[in-house]
Amino acid sequence: MKKQSNFIGIDHLAIAVPDINMAVNWLRDILGFNVEETRETQGKHSGMKSAVLRLGPITLVVTEGIGETSQTSQYVKKYGPGIQHIAFGVRNIESAIEDARLRGLKFSSDLIASDGLSQIFSLRDGSTGMMIELIERNNFNGFRDENVQKLFDTLESKDIC
Repeated sequence: MKKQSNFIGIDHLAIAVPDINMAVNWLRDILGFNVEETRETQGKHSGMKSAVLRLGPITLVVTEGIGETSQTSQYVKKYGPGIQHIAFGVRNIESAIEDARLRGLKFSSDLIASDGLSQIFSLRDGSTGMMIELIERNNFNGFRDENVQKLFDTLESKDIC
């Protein structure tokens, strides 16, 4: 009997851009996305602006670095604007982490958990440029400030873009 996949589907795409206002305006005005939330996250050395946009079942998180040392700014400088990570929704995050580690995936963060939301982020793959997020949601559809802050602080402390 084939084991049921732990993956539910793509939860969201995170897109790093040099100008969040231009990107949000284009996504909203041209493609019809709705802006659901915006935030600014500050680390010890840099910051990040972000906006969550939705169109039907599609969720995009658009990010812009604040300052040259921001990992988002460094990402755009190194790879250009585009998809910074893909977040896969999972049924059970602990099991998904274990399976991913057994297959050789390495993580840049520890498990970041808050009420209704658990996330973990991989290291960027050198062959594809991809960073993967595994995310488990329990009756919560948004993003928590404390999770975003923990991720930002972790990536900033490890100098990961």
